[in-house]
Amino acid sequence: MNVLIIGAGGREHALALKIKESPRLNNLYIMPGNPGTRFLGENIQINVSDHPKIIEFCKQRNIDLVVIGPEQPLVEGLADILRENGINVFGPNKEAAQIESSKHFAKKVMKEAEVPTAKYLPFTSNMFEPAKEYIRTKKYPCVIKVDGLAAGKGVFVCQNSQEAEEALNLIFHDKFFKESGEKVLVEEFLTGEEVSVFAICDGNDFVCLPASQTTKG
Repeated sequence: MNVLIIGAGGREHALALKIKESPRLNNLYIMPGNPGTRFLGENIQINVSDHPKIIEFCKQRNIDLVVIGPEQPLVEGLADILRENGINVFGPNKEAAQIESSKHFAKKVMKEAEVPTAKYLPFTSNMFEPAKEYIRTKKYPCVIKVDGLAAGKGVFVCQNSQEAEEALNLIFHDKFFKESGEKVLVEEFLTGEEVSVFAICDGNDFVCLPASQTTKG
């Protein structure tokens, strides 16, 4: 098999390490890759948002499988475009990727599936005054989350209404997170261990991976 991995980070490096071990592998490409992945396969310097060039590359190199690591290409619909061109891809379509790209969407999915989650209220950028009024009534600490992708930087744990208003100013007025900050969620603060559980599914069956935890210093 000829395999293309999309991405440049540690996640994609780990994927490359394991895929390299497969006896079914013929050629491994990483787009764009990093200095370490060049020892595992061939780094390809094509912008991962340039969908026509990616399709052209896949057809030229007879790619059998594309594995997409980062969230942004999934949110941009790369998996959909690959499938439309008859290319096998590991990664959710654009609609399903909203679970990662919109915290409000993820909350609605959890509510419909009766998955326990923190109570919240959404506010858009044109609702700055109502948002300020609301945070004055909140029990603290509370949490303000940018709705869109923010590279892990869009969460504010606020100890009082002043800190909450500063966070709203940064998001709505200063546009620090650009379009990702056009909506926020004001959530109740929960304590405890955070654990992620991932499942790989094909629409009918699923396999759960081991639980994992991100530790931030």
